[in-house]
Amino acid sequence: MNTYARQFVEQLARPDVDLIVGIPPTVSIEQRTSRGGGKSTVATVTEVYHFLRLLFARLGTQYCPDCELPVEAQTRDRLGQCLQTELKKRGDLLLLAPVVRNRKGFHSDVAEWAARHGYKEIRADGKIYSTDEDFRLDRFREHDVEIVVGVLDKKRSGAGAARPRGDAESSTERTPQQLVDEALKLGRGTLFASITRAR
Repeated sequence: MNTYARQFVEQLARPDVDLIVGIPPTVSIEQRTSRGGGKSTVATVTEVYHFLRLLFARLGTQYCPDCELPVEAQTRDRLGQCLQTELKKRGDLLLLAPVVRNRKGFHSDVAEWAARHGYKEIRADGKIYSTDEDFRLDRFREHDVEIVVGVLDKKRSGAGAARPRGDAESSTERTPQQLVDEALKLGRGTLFASITRAR
């Protein structure tokens, strides 16, 4: 029971019994329109929800909603190895660094920053845009924006070569791990890998 609710509960004297079983827990809630809302549950109104959420976050196991595999933390090296495995299975992978997640706005500054730092493309709401062109999204809708960091190219070497997207010069090739590290740095510890055809 939270501190706020506990102040209204009367403290009873210690009972003269050793054990009581079979009594379900009871929660008393005062119906007021000033607190909660139409979708409030017992857990949210009594603030038990926050403790349950913390309990599941600390002790529970998260699963991917699509493939139903457990979500686990990975080191940068382990992530690079997993991407190499997926590269062999699926083909070329586009590496993206998420910089905007579910935020409203034009986000023109993201494209300008990417262009200044040598990135040729960004992806907004699943669509690829060139940073050389004017970029402006709907101000009143939530958007997801990622910077296209580069491509893990299966054909260019047996282990997979890495290069900036749209750059065919061999001199700009980097190791796959360098590209992964760059995407993680831009995405603050998160990156997306998407199946694509290298250009």
